[in-house]
Amino acid sequence: MENKRSSIVKTTMNRRKRKTLGTIGIVVFAMAVIGFITVAITSINMTGRILDNTKEKQKLEHFILPVIMFDPLTFDSPQNADPLMLLQSSVWSTLLSKDRDQFVKDDYGMIILPATDVDVQAAKLFGPDVKLQHKSFGDYEISYVYDEELKAYNIPVATQMAVYTPKILKITHKGDLYTLEVGYIPPGNLWQTDAEGNTYEPEPDKIMLVELKKVKGGYNIVALKDGPDTQGVDPSQAQLVTPQVSSIDEDELASEDESAAENGEDTSSGEDIENSSSSSASSESSSK
Repeated sequence: MENKRSSIVKTTMNRRKRKTLGTIGIVVFAMAVIGFITVAITSINMTGRILDNTKEKQKLEHFILPVIMFDPLTFDSPQNADPLMLLQSSVWSTLLSKDRDQFVKDDYGMIILPATDVDVQAAKLFGPDVKLQHKSFGDYEISYVYDEELKAYNIPVATQMAVYTPKILKITHKGDLYTLEVGYIPPGNLWQTDAEGNTYEPEPDKIMLVELKKVKGGYNIVALKDGPDTQGVDPSQAQLVTPQVSSIDEDELASEDESAAENGEDTSSGEDIENSSSSSASSESSSK
């Protein structure tokens, strides 16, 4: 009897243990599922804020402005980009990072922009692997004079230029790579007014693709590519396409002319016939 009771007690305890372990397993599994769902929802919400939030788009527009404003050539990586573009964009990213009254100026009122500050902005724009080639450069509107001794640029305070303004039209992403579809708004056309006095945003001159990589604390620009309307188009060949007036093959047409000549038929074109008819009509009219 005692053995039977002991066996029954052990069996009951084992059942209780299995039930307890099963309950714990279910709870752990449920918590894991809840955690996964929470992480997924958080990720989706963060992505949604980036893709749809107007403020986020405005921040990204301000971020890419120093690059877009001068309409640079396309590049598939910063290492393959024009070094002068990298330098100019980094200089302007530094100038736009704070109010101009906060910059140190020389006796002539020129902004003194340390090369180290420009290097910092270059890393923020294009990543830490980009190394700038500091030197003087400029165009018809402004000169950026580099002082080798001071390791700084001298830049005029009153600088106004005709540049593009970026307008983000669409954002897509795959992993940590974000692709911005950017409209290039022409200079002086941020807003336009119609005949009735209503203001509206103008159409962009063109659309380009800017690729950003998500990094700790922000983004890096990794590529600038042709937009959807210009991909695969060779600009040098764009105006060389001529419409086909006729579907008749030239060799076939030539053989027909030769056959007609052998048979003694008239091979003159319809235009010549029409001109001959007009001349005959004019002669008859004159004789009358």
